Amino acid sequence: MIILLNMEQKTKFNWSIIGHKNIINFLESSIKNNRISHAYLFYGPAHVGKTTVALKFVSFLLGRDLSSLSNHPDIYWVRREKDEKSGKSQKNISIKQIRELEQKLSLSSFLNSYKIAIIEEAETLSREACDSLLKTLEEPKDKTVIILIAANIGSLPQTIASRCQILKFLSVSRSEIFEFLISRKAEREIAQKLSSLAQGRPGTVFKFLKDFEESPSASLSFKIYQEKVDGLIDIVNSSSFVQKLEVIERLVPKTREENTAPWKEILNIWTLILRDLLLMKSNCEPLISHRIFEEKLNAVMPKFNTARLIKLIEEVKKTQEYIALNINFKLALENLILNF
Repeated sequence: MIILLNMEQKTKFNWSIIGHKNIINFLESSIKNNRISHAYLFYGPAHVGKTTVALKFVSFLLGRDLSSLSNHPDIYWVRREKDEKSGKSQKNISIKQIRELEQKLSLSSFLNSYKIAIIEEAETLSREACDSLLKTLEEPKDKTVIILIAANIGSLPQTIASRCQILKFLSVSRSEIFEFLISRKAEREIAQKLSSLAQGRPGTVFKFLKDFEESPSASLSFKIYQEKVDGLIDIVNSSSFVQKLEVIERLVPKTREENTAPWKEILNIWTLILRDLLLMKSNCEPLISHRIFEEKLNAVMPKFNTARLIKLIEEVKKTQEYIALNINFKLALENLILNF
C-alpha cells in the first residue's frame, strides 16, 4: 500500500545524520514523490542510527520538530515492558501490547495527521504478537505508518518482513565519524580516538562526545566504559584467583544469575580489547578500536602471545554463549577468569 502526502505536508529536509546516505536519499525521495509505504523495517547493529533516522523521518511526515515527538498524540511507541517486581525487561513484546496498538491505530488521528507506530526491538515480538501484527500489516489503515526497528532480520518471521519496506543499516565508516567530530570542533586527536572507539556506531560517539567537550575526567558515561576496560586489565594483572573475583564484584556488585545484562556489554568490550591486542601483536595498530587506551594496552601486551589471545577470545565467546543459554552464570564467569 502506498500512502500519498498532501502538498502542505512537504517540508524542507535537514537530516543531520552521520552516514546512511542511501537510506536518507531513499526516504527523502519517498516523501518528495508522495510514495510512503505503510510499513518499514529498519534493521542493523545497535547504535548505528536506526532510531535516529526513524525519528527524523517521522518528524518530516508530521511536519513537526524533533523535540515535539516525545509527547505527540499520534505516535505510539511499543517496547518490551518492565516486570513490576524485578524491574527487568520482559523477554518478549506481548500480544496484549500489539492488540492495544491495533486499537489505537484504528482511531482517528488527534491532529489530523498520520498515525505512526514505532516498534523497538521488533525481533522480541512473541509468536502470538507477530500473528496479530501480521493482520494489521495485511490490512493497513489509511494514513498509518508502522516502523519496526530490529537488530537482526533473521529473528523476525518472513511473513512480517515481506510486508515491510526493508532498509538495512550498516556500520558507519570511521572517516565519516571523524569528519563529524571535526565539524563539531573536536580536537583532532580526540576525534581520531573517538572515531576508532565508535566501531562504526555513531550512537557511541554521541554518548561520549558531550563528555569530552566538557571534560574527559568528568565524563560519567566514558568513566563507566573505562572501568570496564580497566576491569579486564586488572584481571590480567591479578596474581590470584581471589583478586580476580574481587574485580568481578567491583564491576557488577552482588553478581547474580538474573543480573546478566551488564555482563553482556562487558564481555563485548573485552572481546574488542583482546582483538585490539591481537592487532597490536600483528603490527596493525591503525586498525585498533581502543586507541584512546593505547598506553594501558601497551603495558599489558607483553603478558600475551598470539595463541593465548586467540584462545581468550574463544573463551569469552564461549562464556557469552553460556549466558545466552542460561547456564549457571557465576560458574561461567569464574571459569572464564581462570583462563586469564
